[in-house]
Amino acid sequence: MISTAIRSRIGSSNPAFDASEAGHVISVGDGIARVGGVESVMLGEMLQFTRTLFGIALNLEQDRAQYRELAAFAQFGSDLDRATRAQLDRGERLVEVLKQRQYEPLSIEKQIAILYAATRGALDRCAVDEIGGYESGLYAFLDTRHPAILARLGGRLIDDQLASALNGALQEFGAFRTTPTLTAAA
Repeated sequence: MISTAIRSRIGSSNPAFDASEAGHVISVGDGIARVGGVESVMLGEMLQFTRTLFGIALNLEQDRAQYRELAAFAQFGSDLDRATRAQLDRGERLVEVLKQRQYEPLSIEKQIAILYAATRGALDRCAVDEIGGYESGLYAFLDTRHPAILARLGGRLIDDQLASALNGALQEFGAFRTTPTLTAAA
């Protein structure tokens, strides 16, 4: 009953979209896109990303603030438990991944791929100063060995099938990166 009522309300509504502001995607992961440049968006407001992809505006700055707060706290104590240290290490890598070179735009597919990799722990064993090389290698690997995954990342949310394919590609890339011929050539 309730779902029928909701469907009828959605079907009968005719929302008017105001495309007066265009933002830019800062990060994407777990079905969440961090978007900048849309200052007048209100909490709970519907956003249109593409013709068929919509989202609800939330304030995710709190998460970043929590990471900064944890990092500041960690400066005063050296006795951090393993989980806190892992959270800080991953946060440091995520900050590095979010850096984008000026005048070198990155396709949304590649942004999603690297942020997915970072949030799933694929960069946890990578030194922070090696993340740029990891990114370049991952993009080339996906371009040559898994272009279908990149194509699918650009057009839809990450469903279970796409997540499985991307996880497999990340594992394959991890194994590829640790082969003796690759490390000897580097």
